[in-house]
Amino acid sequence: MSSAYLAEMCVNHFGAAFFQNARVVCKYVASTHADEIITTHGVVREKIPKGDGYRFIVDIWAENDAAEKKTVGWVEVDVGV
Repeated sequence: MSSAYLAEMCVNHFGAAFFQNARVVCKYVASTHADEIITTHGVVREKIPKGDGYRFIVDIWAENDAAEKKTVGWVEVDVGV
C-alpha cells in the first residue's frame, strides 16, 4: 500500500505527466502494520533539460510516525516534453 501512497504523491505533484513516460523504482525495506500512520516524502535529485521541458529524478520514501522508512526508491518524470 505504501507504493500507492507514493504514486499518489507523484500524481498530486506532477499531474498528468506522471502517466506518460514515467518510471518508478521502489524497494520495501520494512513491513507496514495496519495501525501505522504512513507519510510520503520526496526530494528532487536532478532536473535535466529535455526538449521543451525537463526530466525530474526524485528520491521518494514512505515512513511511519516514528520516522522509520518503510519504502524507498526514486521516480523519473518528464514534464513539458
